[in-house]
Amino acid sequence: MQKALFLYSSLTGHGSILKKLDYVKGRLNRVFDILDCRDCESQAALMEAARSAVGVYDVLVFAGGDGTFNHVAAALAKEKNPPILGYISAGTLGDVGRNFGIPRSIKKSLDIIEKGQTQNFDLGRVNDSYFVYMAAIGAYSDIAYEARRKEKKRIGRFAYYRMAVARAFKKIRVRAKVTINGETKEGTYPFLMVLNGKKVGGFRVNKKSAIDDGKMELFLTKNGFFNGLLHYLGRKTAMKYTFSDSIVVETDSDSVWCLDGEKGPLGNAEISIQKTHLRVYCREKVESHR
Repeated sequence: MQKALFLYSSLTGHGSILKKLDYVKGRLNRVFDILDCRDCESQAALMEAARSAVGVYDVLVFAGGDGTFNHVAAALAKEKNPPILGYISAGTLGDVGRNFGIPRSIKKSLDIIEKGQTQNFDLGRVNDSYFVYMAAIGAYSDIAYEARRKEKKRIGRFAYYRMAVARAFKKIRVRAKVTINGETKEGTYPFLMVLNGKKVGGFRVNKKSAIDDGKMELFLTKNGFFNGLLHYLGRKTAMKYTFSDSIVVETDSDSVWCLDGEKGPLGNAEISIQKTHLRVYCREKVESHR
């Protein structure tokens, strides 16, 4: 007998989940023997509800955007035997969902939960904070959490693209010393990025990435037009390094890390991998191509 908890909120994504709440509950009731539902009115309430599911529910279903997934994963990062995650992608870009083969569609997200295919995935850690698919610092990294909620509801992903255009013409440089795989690399970069997935910003950047191989990729962006953004288009020329142990980034003290689109810690960071701790319903197992 499977028991599931469904978390939702009008504050996540576009609030579209509330319009289809009866439909979602109906679909989930067909999958699980027992379904409890909870409306979370704040980030703190969401994380507390996620932690309360441990040892009580077999599955934790939640709806929202990349930030919602980040908060749930962070809440469960230190818990033993966390429930399986069922994600209903209802955000603006849906990057985190696409890395698990989950499209930005309530119906298709529920289809995946109904089919029952699951996969473990690695979780990243930056100092005392966590990320699922992306940690970045420098140019463009603040767009996700600086974009206005009203604008995102009105024009969707174009709210991000409008801000990206503005950032492209403002020269941004991050001085950083990175210790990775026993080597030290030092330089000035428009932005640095760690990925545990294929997509970021709606674009496929890290084609051969796997979410469960115990490895992540560090991109040190070369200087260039539009703060080096062109290095990620067409023939990619960004400097890419794969690591399986922790790396250390020493950088400007006033720089802010972006974690899955959420505002993270400042400045210097130790980045490590928590291997296959969480499990999620996904379209199909994402095999490593390494």
